[in-house]
Amino acid sequence: MGVNMPARTVVFNGTRKHDGKTFRDLLPGEYTQMAGRAGRRGLDTVGTVIIACWGDAPDATSLRTMLMGTPTKLESQFRLTYNMILNLLRVEDMTVEDMIKRSFSEFRTQKALAAKDIPSAIQKAKKALHALEADLNATHGGHLDLTEVERFFLLQQSTKYKEQALVHAILNSRYAAAALCVGRVVVLSTTGLPDQLAILLQVDKAATRTVTVLALCHASFTPPAVVAAKPSAMDFFKPKAQASTSTGLAPGAKGSLLGKHYVVLDVPETCLNKLTKHKASPNVRSLLEANDPSVLSRAVELLVDLEASLPLFLSPQTDLKMMELESADLYSQVQHQYSVMEASPCFASPFLMPVLAQYAKIDRLRHYMATMTAALSNHSLSLFPDFQQRLRVLTRLGYIASDNTVQVKGRVACEVNTCEELVLTEIIFENVLADLEPEEIVAVLSALIFQEKTQNQPTLTPRLLHAQSTVHAIATSLGVIQLECHLEIDPTEFAKTTLNFGLMEVVYEWSRGMPFKSICELTDVPEGSIVRCITRLDEVCREVRNAARVIGDPRLYRKMEIASESIKRDVVFAGSLYLS
Repeated sequence: MGVNMPARTVVFNGTRKHDGKTFRDLLPGEYTQMAGRAGRRGLDTVGTVIIACWGDAPDATSLRTMLMGTPTKLESQFRLTYNMILNLLRVEDMTVEDMIKRSFSEFRTQKALAAKDIPSAIQKAKKALHALEADLNATHGGHLDLTEVERFFLLQQSTKYKEQALVHAILNSRYAAAALCVGRVVVLSTTGLPDQLAILLQVDKAATRTVTVLALCHASFTPPAVVAAKPSAMDFFKPKAQASTSTGLAPGAKGSLLGKHYVVLDVPETCLNKLTKHKASPNVRSLLEANDPSVLSRAVELLVDLEASLPLFLSPQTDLKMMELESADLYSQVQHQYSVMEASPCFASPFLMPVLAQYAKIDRLRHYMATMTAALSNHSLSLFPDFQQRLRVLTRLGYIASDNTVQVKGRVACEVNTCEELVLTEIIFENVLADLEPEEIVAVLSALIFQEKTQNQPTLTPRLLHAQSTVHAIATSLGVIQLECHLEIDPTEFAKTTLNFGLMEVVYEWSRGMPFKSICELTDVPEGSIVRCITRLDEVCREVRNAARVIGDPRLYRKMEIASESIKRDVVFAGSLYLS
């Protein structure tokens, strides 16, 4: 019943309800809200809740879900409307973005941003960035042109992205097995080892391919711990494996040779950034069974030699006989960018690699600062795209200027709060109401108010039929414009949900003086719905009257006064049905 007061006892007549679409059990939140009223503070020690069972008792599962289930999570119903946007554009104290930030839909996001203290994090990043930029001169000692180095760095980054796309294309083709052969030299990136040369020692051919590699590393690199597989029930039936006597290199093994440190790792194929033309001897696989110093020495020596140059990318066409045009185009772009990098004046400088490492840190800091700044900007708001799309609609229709200044049509739309503001504003400016009589005007405006279903088709005069088709065309065209501005709106559905002509005849006859009993016989709509529609229609009449004042149309202003007076009579506007 919606009685908002505590009681000693709350009685449920049933545990099912109709939600407007179908019958269903009460949700946990609905039950808690109603049952929570049981027990008056200071009067009752306990509150009693009774669930009446007039037929079969509800099953235990449904009751348990209703009593102990997780309440429905609150979701914000805040939506941007054209009226809200126009009114906020007219004031200086608050912007639309401020309104969105204060809505419940953005509450958690804004609270999380405040907890992170992003402004201070950006300031720290700025200080670190200035320090890195100041260290650049000390790093290259004046031997490099930093403009050329930055151009080289950006070209190198672009090449890496294209190489990764090419690797993805190769590994998702039927040539993947040939590309991932034992001995292939690759470039991988994993935790602690960015863009590091490695040799494939073994390829796991399972669905999620994992490769075992021998990679160069720095002295302080710590290999990730190797997690043993969990035993399964089927292991009980398998014969016991004998203790391993292998002296080979296991994943996680680390050592040094030829003044370089190396490590054996298991990595997913997604860590591979580059597949090169270069290959080590296929017998490098034996390093996993027995650590042959000569084989290991030749493998490390190959990696050291390639580290000092630009390893050539594997050619999809020449090396793999891969004829796909996309792969050939990517490979051509990569080769062209290699030639541009080799022609750079800083390519052969011994100071290039340290400076590039500095630039990589600077680039990461800049990206971090841009991400943090974007999180604080209005563009991160969930409703910001919708706001921009609605601004485009308002600009296209002439409600606002290019600088978001509200125009005359916008000021008229600001007066409309009872129904769809765009449709009513366009009806006014298209002069749909100019040639209609007051009783015909209220009949047309009822289509913007009435929302219930009816099976009766109203009998309309030719003038009302013409006005009906004109209003429907206006609503459809507005739906098309909103769709063209990328709002997710179906023009036909927009016109259908915005307009309902079911009470046009009823309102028309009521305005002409027909008794309430007689108009109720013209439709199957309940009397209460008719009263509510006519009452709200009076509000629309006042809004159109105010709009006529804004645009300076005294004739329409007078018509709306007459229209309002024509419907304000009898039982519909009685203060009480019991007191006169």
